[in-house]
Amino acid sequence: MDDNQTHELNEDENDSTIVLYDEDGNEIELQILASRIHDGITYVLVVEEDEENSEVLHFKLIDDGDEDTIFEMVDEEHESFELVLDLFSEDYISLGIELTDIEL
Repeated sequence: MDDNQTHELNEDENDSTIVLYDEDGNEIELQILASRIHDGITYVLVVEEDEENSEVLHFKLIDDGDEDTIFEMVDEEHESFELVLDLFSEDYISLGIELTDIEL
């Protein structure tokens, strides 16, 4: 998965998902667990579920000025990584997520 992805966002009252596409055009569906806004920037905590495991990831949402939003992956090398860990600290507890569950 690239660090910057365009997406489709599907929202209804009970389900918020993001559909990303890998370099081969395969769909990757992510469920939004939580979102936080800091200094006008939205960050989301998502989970990718498949048959074998679940992977928890963070993304920074960047408006490209058109209709698309760019999802920039926030990993341990990203400048906002420590901020994001702090923003979602209460969510990790309420959702039962251990930091070992997060791709570090």
